Parts: sequence; C-alpha cells; structure tokens
Amino acid sequence: MSLLSRLLLALHLCGLVLMAGATVTDYISFKTFCSMSAAGDSHAQGLLPLMGRYGGLVRTGAVILIFTGIIMVTINNSLWDEIWFKIKLALAILLVLNGVFIGNSLGMKFRKMASGNFIPGGQERHISMQLNRFYLAQLTLFILIIFVSIVRPGKK
Repeated sequence: MSLLSRLLLALHLCGLVLMAGATVTDYISFKTFCSMSAAGDSHAQGLLPLMGRYGGLVRTGAVILIFTGIIMVTINNSLWDEIWFKIKLALAILLVLNGVFIGNSLGMKFRKMASGNFIPGGQERHISMQLNRFYLAQLTLFILIIFVSIVRPGKK
C-alpha cells in the first residue's frame, strides 16, 4: 500500500471517528437532557446550545469521509468488484439518508419542543422515543460499517 493510500485511509478513518464520536456524544447529551428534564432540573436547558453543535461535527466528518472515499476508489478501481465494499457503501448511504431525512427533522422538532417547557409525556415522549430510535439506528449502522470493513465478507 502506497504512502498516499495510507494517508487517505488514515483521513478516512478520522472522518468516521469524528462522525461516530459526535453521534455518541450527541446521544449521551440527549439522554442526559431527558433525564435532567424528567427530574425537573432547570440546568437541562444549558445542554441545548451544546447539542446544536454536534451536527456540524458530523457533517465535517462526513465530508472528510466522502472525499477520501472517492479518492481511494478512484485510485483503487477494483473495489467496485468487492461484495464487502458494496455492502459498506449501501450501509453508508443508509447512514447519510437516515441522518438527513429523519435525524434533521427529529432534531429540529426536539430543539423547538425543548426550548419551551420540556415535560416528558404526550408528544414530547413520542419525539424523544423516535429520536432515541434514530440514535440507536445510527450507532448500529456505524458498528455494521466498521464490522464489514474489517471482516470484508466475500473479499477476493
């Protein structure tokens, strides 16, 4: 493997770690916010500005991941023939689509709802449950992407 390929792979992994790390941190902040709000802790509102910044980190990681991935595929054209690569690509597309179409929508609803008086129950509880499922789906997709990248089923 050439030096360029190793550098691209290192940057690719940095993008993945940035995306996954920001997602885990956002999920922990979300769960902490919900717990604090349920307990009536007024300090929970202090988490909202912080929670709003994680999306930028996820997007930055995604840009790094996409650009380095495109360059690596351009350099190593044989990846298109690998089953594991096609599986990884499909999982990555699901990850992005879930984030863009479900995560953004739920995140905006949650922040709008949470900026007022957050009372778990009714619609608040429904949105919180949906957002919890979103985070778990994203984290599962990250784990599957890493697993497929390491195991490389069907590698020639």
